[in-house]
Amino acid sequence: MKIKYKLILGFSLVALCVAVVGHMSLRRSQNALQRIIGDESSVLADNILDKINRDIAQRIENLRIFSRNLADETLLIRSNREFENMEDVHNYLNAKDEEWRSAAEGEITPFMDNLINNGLSKKIRNEFELKSYYEQKYGFKVFGEIFVTNKYGANIAQTGKTSDYRQDDEEWWQNAKQNVLFISDVIHDESADIYSIEIAMRINDENNNFLGIAKAVLNIEEAIKIIKESDAEFEYAGTIFKLITQYGDTIYSTGTFQIFEKVPETLMSLYREKQLEPSHYFLLKDKDAGINKLYSFAFSKGYKDFNGLEWILVIEHEKNEIFASVFRMRKNLIIIALFIMILAIMMGLYISFSISRPVAKLRKAAIEISKGKLDTKIKIKSKDEIGELAHAFNEMSDQIHKRDLALLKAKDELEIKVEERTADLTTANANLERVNNELKEFAYVVSHDLKAPLRAISSLAEWIKADYADKIDEAGKEHLDLLTTRTARMQKLIDGVLAYSRAGRVKGKAKKVDLNNLIQTIIENLDPPENISISVENELPVLVCEETRIMQVFQNLLSNAIKFMDKPNGLIKIGCEKNNTFWRFSVADNGPGIEKKYHETIFKIFQTVSSKDEYDSTGVGLSVIKKTVELYGGKVWLESKVGKGTTFFFTFPQHIFSNRKPEFLENPVN
Repeated sequence: MKIKYKLILGFSLVALCVAVVGHMSLRRSQNALQRIIGDESSVLADNILDKINRDIAQRIENLRIFSRNLADETLLIRSNREFENMEDVHNYLNAKDEEWRSAAEGEITPFMDNLINNGLSKKIRNEFELKSYYEQKYGFKVFGEIFVTNKYGANIAQTGKTSDYRQDDEEWWQNAKQNVLFISDVIHDESADIYSIEIAMRINDENNNFLGIAKAVLNIEEAIKIIKESDAEFEYAGTIFKLITQYGDTIYSTGTFQIFEKVPETLMSLYREKQLEPSHYFLLKDKDAGINKLYSFAFSKGYKDFNGLEWILVIEHEKNEIFASVFRMRKNLIIIALFIMILAIMMGLYISFSISRPVAKLRKAAIEISKGKLDTKIKIKSKDEIGELAHAFNEMSDQIHKRDLALLKAKDELEIKVEERTADLTTANANLERVNNELKEFAYVVSHDLKAPLRAISSLAEWIKADYADKIDEAGKEHLDLLTTRTARMQKLIDGVLAYSRAGRVKGKAKKVDLNNLIQTIIENLDPPENISISVENELPVLVCEETRIMQVFQNLLSNAIKFMDKPNGLIKIGCEKNNTFWRFSVADNGPGIEKKYHETIFKIFQTVSSKDEYDSTGVGLSVIKKTVELYGGKVWLESKVGKGTTFFFTFPQHIFSNRKPEFLENPVN
């Protein structure tokens, strides 16, 4: 692609990136605004419901206090006594209830008038109902009606005409009698002709004996008033507040609604589903209206002893209204992006014209130089960066020509030095081979020449002990035994030194080794005491390796674990894990453990933790293990707790030890 097209494309991409970044920023701002409005509206809905619940709880508490005062009411006590003395209370209640119901609408019979205007009814109106006070303060009456029944369900005092006289057959009456308090959901009270909540409270005497029921019909206008006040203070004019019951019946809405209008089940399902989530809001498209709406909501939680009525307060926002500012910004961003893109194309055309021609000359000159014409020059008279580039190009051409000559000279000198270094390396390799052979011979001679007199000393000690047994006392025999032991240890030490020296030099034949079989062979050879149990925790791999070396590693670790075991029931566990690049083996025991300060020391040759006389240890085994493992690129370490045991770990890279034949091993022995 030519430079002018790249420049145009580059500037266009920059403009596009500006548009994309702006769009993403607006999208994130919109989401953030949605979260903020959703969360704030949910909190507002919760606060409104809390106010409503507090208000209802206060009215319940007022009725509870008033009901307690009725326990000593003379009229209530006298009414209960009169009914107790009746021969047939049931027939009396039915007759009076029929007479009550048969009265014309709006008619107040003398019997009704007596109940409505007796002393207790006046007391209720003056002390509890406070109709005039509430209408003047709120513009509506808080209580639609209040009445009291005796323990037989008959009305004994009331603030107005009720729909019937007998109440004991009503569900609310039975519920309040049994549970002390009954609170209904929103209903239409026919007697008071208002939408209300029924609150019924049981009346007990000081001995908790049932005396009757007090019922108050609470106008829901008080709850609606709280919603209206919150709506008036809300900043978005098109927002709708809606109060619904747990069954989806609409109690009130600041928009157009009908009382007890059913909310769609799809919305109710979302309210119940989102109730369990941290954020109580969601975005939903209204298919009928063709607009997106943001729904924030809260569930009634009650207040103190009042558990609430499980109402749901929903705040609906139209998306176009709450995101109006974001939509305006998006429109402006599109216009700006188009302008930048057009400007970018024009700038790209201008810059490409001023750059592409000089670059074409540079390209032609570079091709000439590649063909070997190192004295090629270009002529560009511009005084900008292109001119400076042309001048630098000409200087580069001169430098390349000079360095080409110097390079040819250096090449000849280098060939001479390589020949000299090759000869030196050949001599060094020959010397190294000679030193290795001498080291092998030295190790053999040291082993043979040192072990021969040691065997002689050991044999002489045995002869003396046998031939002069009757002449040497017990102390002398013990000295001879100590001499034999020390001689044997010296032989082992020589063998250990020889093994240590061979660990990095002598190579055996690679063969397939099943570690499961190898471990069993090692255990049989070690012949552990009966009180020590050795187990393999998982399946061990089949490796292509030098059997003697890996056998030496496991054998040294197991023999140490057996030798130093101090528990009556010794446990030794062998494990293996395959990681991405290496095998990790482990040998764990429940022996005496090793202090932290010895974890590095014990891998040094001739270093032991315990007395050499106590365990007959040369201090070579672990150093041989470390040298063998590190020879193959692995590492060895331990983890231990004093008194609880020790676990030795060692690793081998998988590219060396594999269950497949390694490429560098030829003709393995099967």
